[in-house]
Amino acid sequence: MRLLPLPPYSPELNPVERFGGLLKARTANRLYPTLHRLEEHLIAIARDWSAPAKVAGLIHGWLSAAANFSVPA
Repeated sequence: MRLLPLPPYSPELNPVERFGGLLKARTANRLYPTLHRLEEHLIAIARDWSAPAKVAGLIHGWLSAAANFSVPA
């Protein structure tokens, strides 16, 4: 494991921030008859992201390369 120093405030580097934006894009400006229906829709969106490769795609390329720089092949 290799720790990388990050700036004190860097939401663009946080994968959760990017995922939140994707959730918002697929739910914004829609009406749901119940809170349960909204919850079901969010779960369906999250289920699409269960593949590790897809989750890794949320990490910026340079950050991933820097974190894996010293990892033996």
